[in-house]
Amino acid sequence: MNVLLICPKPEISTRSVYVPLGILSVATYLREHGHTVQFTDRSVRVEKLETLISKFKPDIAGLSLMTTKAIRDARLVSETLRAHQIPVVWGGTLVSDPAFFLKSGYMDFVIKGEGEVTMLALIDALKTGAPFSEIKGLSYIDNGEPVVNEPRELADLADLPVIDWSFTDPSRYFSSFFACNRMLYLYASKGCPCQCTYCTNKDYHRAICRKRPLEYVTREITHLVQAHGMDGVYFTDEYCCKTPDEMFEFCDSLKSIQLPFVWGATTKINGFTVEDFRYMYDAGCRWLFFGIESGSKEMLAKIKKGIAYDLIVETVENCLKAGIVAITAFIAGFPGETEQQLRETVDLAFQMPGAMHVINIFTPLPGSELYQELKNEGKLKPPKSLEEVASLTPFEQVFQNFSNVPSRDLRVIRAFFLFADLFRKKPSKETKPFVLVSKVLREQFRDMSRDGFWMFFPNFAKTFILFLSLLADILCFPHIRKKYRLYTRVTKRIIKKL
Repeated sequence: MNVLLICPKPEISTRSVYVPLGILSVATYLREHGHTVQFTDRSVRVEKLETLISKFKPDIAGLSLMTTKAIRDARLVSETLRAHQIPVVWGGTLVSDPAFFLKSGYMDFVIKGEGEVTMLALIDALKTGAPFSEIKGLSYIDNGEPVVNEPRELADLADLPVIDWSFTDPSRYFSSFFACNRMLYLYASKGCPCQCTYCTNKDYHRAICRKRPLEYVTREITHLVQAHGMDGVYFTDEYCCKTPDEMFEFCDSLKSIQLPFVWGATTKINGFTVEDFRYMYDAGCRWLFFGIESGSKEMLAKIKKGIAYDLIVETVENCLKAGIVAITAFIAGFPGETEQQLRETVDLAFQMPGAMHVINIFTPLPGSELYQELKNEGKLKPPKSLEEVASLTPFEQVFQNFSNVPSRDLRVIRAFFLFADLFRKKPSKETKPFVLVSKVLREQFRDMSRDGFWMFFPNFAKTFILFLSLLADILCFPHIRKKYRLYTRVTKRIIKKL
């Protein structure tokens, strides 16, 4: 069969594009099983769909939905495909409630979870006339009503292929980061054993961590470095290097290929020593992302974070001593959070002055435990239609506040730490001055210009408005900064210059 796989184009975006690893893996898997596959990512290049359909003549089309910003384009693409009598499948992390999406009428099938095996089974059923009811992970309409089949077992990652990068041009996704200029997002594992209530991991990956064969990881890196000049890898794993033994094995594997690239990953506060981090540094690690989420012991217990509070500062300092940039992640505005609990989060961040601190505002994610709790309590009203989902304002600007903290406080705290990171002169000895400001400006102009001359200015205007909004949050509310002691040498200097 001819299979057309599509990443819909997000609306005016203020963030750089990411590598569509999931749908590229589906494309590779289907090709390996004898199907003719064409892939197009409309976020980096918008092709005329009618021309594509005319030339390729697809028998089925699959769309990957990762963000609400892409829904409008996904609807337009789906309408065009179905007008040509082409069955349409939607998948991706956004479609956590298949019945809800099927009721919209824009697609014929929905795949929840990993799509490789389910998509292949669907294609085979369309060819042979086998019943859809036997395909795990698939949802469809029967007699006007959604049918949601039982979930598919999680795949052994050894059974999924090394991604075939001939489907796209990897250079379209290059971005700069600490100590590298041509970084790509890859993965070495999927899932996480943790039980965090704000995360969709338990719904999507069932709180199971599956490791990819390291041979696959190094083979992919080798190809991308040698054939495309990649010089950095950001591993998208939810939880990389859980134990020292796993870390040593991982680092030894990366060192063994002896290629010029650096890397970073997301890990957990797990008591790594300075020597452990130095081992990682020698293997090319230049940044690590630690999900801490709160400085309140009470809130950490409530969200089931499961980290050793007393090891937080020590672990981050050990990372910094080894020369690795430490990025800590916090969430402000958890349901029921008080000003005192939020103040404890700010105070904890200030105990680690050498680290970068990312503070996001809580957003309930469909499929997470907190989302369901808020829904059951009547505090959260889910969208009633796909059109309503598509019209949602990006959470970076407008959010629903479920905490006991004023919304303005949350915005000021987020803006404060964002600007402190952006204007930090040297996050590490190996980074160029003001590396994050340079990265943001360069990639914003690159990504906005992809849409052509007439869309550049609306894109730029939206980004500029967001910047002014964040700047106003810092400058116009000194009483809030005082309440949370939001002052550092960096931000004092910035505010003085402004």
